[in-house]
Amino acid sequence: FSTGEDGSAVIFATRGDAEEDVDISDDSDKNDWSGVIFEGTTGTVYGSPTPTEDFTIPAGYTLTIPQGTTLTIPQGVTLTNQGTITGGGTWDNKSTILLDGGTMPVDVTGDVRYSTSVSVSASPSPATFEGDVTLTATVTMPSGEGVTLPTELGTVSFSLGENSLGDAVNVTNSDGVYTATLSDVQISAETGFQEGSNTITAAYSGVAGDGDGYGLAESSNTVTLTVSKAEQAAPSAPTLSSRTSTSITLNEITTTGQGGVEYGYTTGGGSSENIDNWQTDTEFTDLTAATA
Repeated sequence: FSTGEDGSAVIFATRGDAEEDVDISDDSDKNDWSGVIFEGTTGTVYGSPTPTEDFTIPAGYTLTIPQGTTLTIPQGVTLTNQGTITGGGTWDNKSTILLDGGTMPVDVTGDVRYSTSVSVSASPSPATFEGDVTLTATVTMPSGEGVTLPTELGTVSFSLGENSLGDAVNVTNSDGVYTATLSDVQISAETGFQEGSNTITAAYSGVAGDGDGYGLAESSNTVTLTVSKAEQAAPSAPTLSSRTSTSITLNEITTTGQGGVEYGYTTGGGSSENIDNWQTDTEFTDLTAATA
């Protein structure tokens, strides 16, 4: 088995279910291996590899970086660690290392982040047009012994398709519950809502890690809000404001449900169902006296 002197592959050698007992039998060139190589659940860094694709160390797996070796995580590549990383070798982290329940040496520098997840809710749900809705995102943060969260907890942005529903909201902590709430979001066509199902996205910004501690990974989730038309209240009956021999002026009706009010009249004794003289103005002019 050979990797070449400049190999950077991430290799998992397994045999059925007997992962812990796997050995690469042809190891005559082991001193020249280069890469991240797992034999069963035990992995070792050989040489100075720079993986070119995202990879995950599963739970129950251990990767050792021996003294004298260097593991470089280049820009654009993400290492997700669900297992254990140990050893006295060198890290060169130019991108993101995501801790998803795993452990690693405390001297790793660069952007190392704990994993997070988001849930989102809308209230009221279902809702009606021209009403308001409150959106709440709950961010699940890492916890446990040795976990220290950053001082700044990041923000959550809420959107409906390509439409932003408001400014990003800071995540706050209340007794270990991390939330961001966007209140009084207007349900209207202008904000992108439509009758029926609307998928709202809550995107957590994450926090970059630095030399003083681990950061928090980005995450997002959606909630579906069903929107229906608001019930339309019937306007009150019009009342007379003034009249002349050729005009009539009505008092403006302001106590309505949703939308505006139009005023109309019939001729020839027609019923209100046959009105075809609708207008938004309350004054009717050019009328003929002594007609119906």
